Amino acid sequence: MENKMKFYKFRSCSENSFDAFWNDQIYASRMDDFNDPFEGWCWEDDRADLLEKQEMKEQVMEVRRRFGRRAFYCVCSSNEEDFVCKNLYMWAHYADSHRGFCIEYNDGLLKGLTKDGTENSYVAMKYSDERPDSPSYCGKCDNDKYMLDLLRTKSSDWEKENEVRLIFKDAGLKKIDKEVISAIYLGCCISNKDRWILEGMTREKGIACYKMKMDKQYYRLEKRNI
Repeated sequence: MENKMKFYKFRSCSENSFDAFWNDQIYASRMDDFNDPFEGWCWEDDRADLLEKQEMKEQVMEVRRRFGRRAFYCVCSSNEEDFVCKNLYMWAHYADSHRGFCIEYNDGLLKGLTKDGTENSYVAMKYSDERPDSPSYCGKCDNDKYMLDLLRTKSSDWEKENEVRLIFKDAGLKKIDKEVISAIYLGCCISNKDRWILEGMTREKGIACYKMKMDKQYYRLEKRNI
């Protein structure tokens, strides 16, 4: 029987991340806050003359003005049971060098969201070595379709994240059902203080909690139930 898709958010330990977890919330941020400067920009055609380049730039800026308030909650997706054990990159890059934690969500995270839209929806990211095409014109329908292509396209270097992106009308905290969080994983280098805080919250909320340990033979992690 095939495992169901689950979603993962790697977090550093902070008051904000603890509060959001305790209150069953997620935080949607704008594209301008992302760590990838290529986000939301198409390719530039060097063959175009100056007037054409200016026109393309104006088209892209118009799209970004119209959709600039959209906000996103980005998660990894996988149906592999040992996803958190194999992804050392995610722990190092997004969980404060293994000092943070990872939240596991079930598919209830997508409840109430439509697929492949530009508002109150979710999209599975696609990865490419080439940036999206420039828009040819700016009618409303084409703007929506074009913006979605920009929102869901990233460099192939990010493919290991297998990202799903939740899209909201505006930025800020969003409430989720408490049953959506299925487990918490504590980084192998988490401090005792942060570990006690998270263990206490998981006990109160009745959520499974695991502590990550370094495998003694392989470059991977083990998870141990607490």
